[in-house]
Amino acid sequence: MNEDQIVTAIAAMLLVAHVAAFVWALRKKQIGAVLGLNLLISAGVSIYWLIQISALRGSAVFFQAFVAFEVAVLTTSLLAVFRVPVPRAVIWAAFAAHALLTAAALYFMLTFTMTRMF
Repeated sequence: MNEDQIVTAIAAMLLVAHVAAFVWALRKKQIGAVLGLNLLISAGVSIYWLIQISALRGSAVFFQAFVAFEVAVLTTSLLAVFRVPVPRAVIWAAFAAHALLTAAALYFMLTFTMTRMF
């Protein structure tokens, strides 16, 4: 597998994880799986961009806004894990945004032929 196929496979797995967490949350009436997935994704993205901070400074505003969103999701998720009151709507909104962004990225990767993603 090349890097592009690996990234596409990861996006597909993340989308499946979103569906599974959503079903789990509805069936169990608990938000733990949703919170965990929010935490996992936002921590991964935040750590990646923390390492690449110099590249972020010269990036498009979209990327900077995306990283700011992920840091906000990480912050709210950590607060919720440590039992600081966070409205459920905030957790669900971050989850929905992650799911939509993942679906859009996967659609883009599967629709358009790319010679190189990275």
